[in-house]
Amino acid sequence: MGKVGFSLISLATILLSSQVLPAKVIFVDPTAGGAGTGSSWQDAMVSLSSALAAARPGDVIRCAAGLYRPQQTGRTATFAIPSGVVVEGGYAGLSGVEPNLRDIERYRTILTGDLLGDDLEVADPCLLWTEPSRKDNSYNVVTLNNPDPATILDGLVITGGMETRTGNPRLDGGPGGGGGLVINGGSPTIKDCQFLANAGRSAGAILGIGAGVRLIRCTLKGNYAFAEGGAMVIKGGSASLADCRLVGNLAGSDGGALVNRDTARLSVGGTTISGNRCAGHGGGIFVHNGNVTVEHSILAGNKAGGNGGAVKLGDAATTADRLSMSFCTITGNKANAGGAVHWPVSMSTPPVVVSHCIIWANSPGVLYPGWAYNCLSDPLFAAEGRWDQAENWIDGDYHLKSQSGRWDPLANTWVQDEVTSPCIDAGDPAVPVGQEPFPNGGIVNVGTYAGTSQASKSYLRTAPCQTIVAGDINGDCQVDAKDLQLLALHWLSDWTPKVYLRWLGHAAFKVWTDQVVIYIDPYRITDSPHDATYVLCTHTHSDHFSAGDIARVAGPATQLIGPPDVIGSYGKGMAMAVGQTIELGPVKIKAVPAYNTNKPNHPKANNWLGFVIEIAGKRLYHAGDTDVIEEMKTLGPIDVAMLPIGGTYTMNAAEAAIATTYIQPRLAIPMHWGTIVGTAADAQTFAQKAACQVLVMSAGQTIEL
Repeated sequence: MGKVGFSLISLATILLSSQVLPAKVIFVDPTAGGAGTGSSWQDAMVSLSSALAAARPGDVIRCAAGLYRPQQTGRTATFAIPSGVVVEGGYAGLSGVEPNLRDIERYRTILTGDLLGDDLEVADPCLLWTEPSRKDNSYNVVTLNNPDPATILDGLVITGGMETRTGNPRLDGGPGGGGGLVINGGSPTIKDCQFLANAGRSAGAILGIGAGVRLIRCTLKGNYAFAEGGAMVIKGGSASLADCRLVGNLAGSDGGALVNRDTARLSVGGTTISGNRCAGHGGGIFVHNGNVTVEHSILAGNKAGGNGGAVKLGDAATTADRLSMSFCTITGNKANAGGAVHWPVSMSTPPVVVSHCIIWANSPGVLYPGWAYNCLSDPLFAAEGRWDQAENWIDGDYHLKSQSGRWDPLANTWVQDEVTSPCIDAGDPAVPVGQEPFPNGGIVNVGTYAGTSQASKSYLRTAPCQTIVAGDINGDCQVDAKDLQLLALHWLSDWTPKVYLRWLGHAAFKVWTDQVVIYIDPYRITDSPHDATYVLCTHTHSDHFSAGDIARVAGPATQLIGPPDVIGSYGKGMAMAVGQTIELGPVKIKAVPAYNTNKPNHPKANNWLGFVIEIAGKRLYHAGDTDVIEEMKTLGPIDVAMLPIGGTYTMNAAEAAIATTYIQPRLAIPMHWGTIVGTAADAQTFAQKAACQVLVMSAGQTIEL
């Protein structure tokens, strides 16, 4: 297991040494009329503030759709989240046919700082600061003080914060900030949340001070900072943004979207930063004594009144700023100097490394010597972003045109163009092509989608290959010296594929290498990666077989695998029976039994499945919905076992711990908790009682096996 094994052991030690308190689910629904205990939807609390007051570490608060205001008096009113508490929004609650149904877009849980309910909407974020109806709003809608890693905000809309305090009362010792959320220390996770129309003297939406903040699939839009950081400011500590959108934010000084300062570390991946503006420097990102890494992201149409349209590093020649950008698309940004990136010219060693990026149509445009494998020609985007007459940025589609094939995310299919982008096959020949579809030229593309399943295909001859020829590495339909050259470049590389595993919540997982992507029971998928090679479904229950979620992960050649009733319901795919094994290129999949022994929900006669997946030398077991069964003793060596622990419909935490004595895996990961049934406390109980190493994952967390 290497380094990952060491980190997992350390995490397990922390979990086992922690005191586990009794935990519960607290239900909140403004329309409830029952006892108000929070013990069920019928007896839900009507106030989120009351639920937070009652919550203890390990508790999960589930909020129905509705509008929630802090109950304290005055502008200091806030939702103070206790450490170790999970707050989930997006439930149907009593307004739906099934209260436990969760859809964060359909059932919006809105936390607002509009204490009097009189806010007027504004057309431009800068008007938030002067709009009279917002002068009586909460300073900070949500506050987190030293939250531990188990603290999670999930599926919430946070809006209407108005941090206007001056002087020295704020946590950062300076002017106010964090109209939507202020985080003082700790290491929380914020996922699938939206921060809309918040304002602050700095950090319009989020202020992190000495904290380790993780944002996953979050949107920060239309926020305003009187000073720096239209959307977010990180001071000290660290922050990571994965698959987020920061669009249309505005700052009165530096950092239209993000400010990273005072030894803070910022990691940005798979994120769009577009249409942000500032009067000072850094239309997208401003860095001062910080370290920033940006990968597979889009920085488009950001505008600075000073320098650095997309990114600006501090002006001091002695600054400790560092910036690394790879596989990004940087286009349409504007500034006085450095339309793309700007740093002090007095620095003897440039603190910026940019590689495998598309750098196009920034104003002013500057060529930076020493940057390797970037595309500086017209990239021929599917749809180029543009500024309209009012200087508003209209985003584009930054997939690259190709005569061989381009992924169209709106049509959800591959299309062919009349031209081919010069940014295709423009990368370092020694860098693996990753998940780029065939034909890929054997050379990685440049830009945001390079190395992914949405990379545009290579066009190497007048007609596409009719068949794939063995040894044809670059996809030009013939085996020749070019293929031998590519083979020689990678001859000494480590060709052992790395295996990654991500928990997507409930019983859903993503497993992948650079050759294949597998989803198991995808459910409540909030993005649309369309990158699946195979989708495995264990049975027909809607939280395991969801056609809508399959559509979000499926690409043009995805194959569904499951029991016969799943395949029959879906209309196509490969049906498997218990005991059957199939080999699919680099993957071997065995269908194993999954059933209840003392419950009616999953009868053995249904022949529903668990799966043993062999991939890149690892054997992974996804148990499906099951109790402890004798067949678990015959699975053979298992590296990772994904086991349900929620009870009610499957084995509970104590029973799952017994299952680990049957399976004897190297690592067990609890699943089927945190949504319909099961709590974080159940997961911790399993970690304490299991006969093996356990990792309790947070939804969206990825590990390398």
